Amino acid sequence: MPLDSPNRPLTVTGDLTFAGGPGNNYVTHSLATMVERLREDSGSIGLVTGNGWFLTKHALGLYSNTPSAKGFLWSSQHCQVKGAGGRLVTSGHNGAAALETYTVEYNKSGSPVRAILSCLAADGSRAWAQVSQGPSRVVRGLWGSKITSSVTLLFVSWAEASAIDPLRYRLSSSAEGEAYVLERSQGGWAVFYSERGNRNDERWHPDEAHALDDLKERLERDGVANRGLREH
Repeated sequence: MPLDSPNRPLTVTGDLTFAGGPGNNYVTHSLATMVERLREDSGSIGLVTGNGWFLTKHALGLYSNTPSAKGFLWSSQHCQVKGAGGRLVTSGHNGAAALETYTVEYNKSGSPVRAILSCLAADGSRAWAQVSQGPSRVVRGLWGSKITSSVTLLFVSWAEASAIDPLRYRLSSSAEGEAYVLERSQGGWAVFYSERGNRNDERWHPDEAHALDDLKERLERDGVANRGLREH
């Protein structure tokens, strides 16, 4: 289902953020709105979903103005989901990790406060990272990279502490603009400076650790990169 389809919007209410349902009552608003929509479209089917706690409880219901031939059906998958086990969380992880997803927190004035990164370590455990200096620029540096691409929490922390302008480096060559780039290449890692579509001073490394060291050295000796956050 297209996310931007004008004929079939993703949500009938906008959910809690936009519908403004009080407390835990926003799914009641979804149900009420869905009933109105189904009454207007005979034979149609509507999907209503909800979640609770820290996104650990999920529920969904299928509704229609045409009764089911099997009557009302209900099923709980709680035991199956609980039996699947959870993912361990690593505290203070330092090293390579696979980027799962990320988000940016904004204050009331609309300015970015911090970027929050969710990553998976090599042993499968989950690690969290926060970037508080120039968070939106850090995310733009990650934007366009494959969601499973390898990133290093240590490098992100170092770049933030060193006031490296996130606009001056990319962890994927798919992002546009002039910047130092690190990307997977020919079974290893390539580091180069991207400018007007050209890959300048490209070097290949057999592993990510050496490639990141190369990227750090280039950023450290680039005075422009180190001035970025102080000028903004």
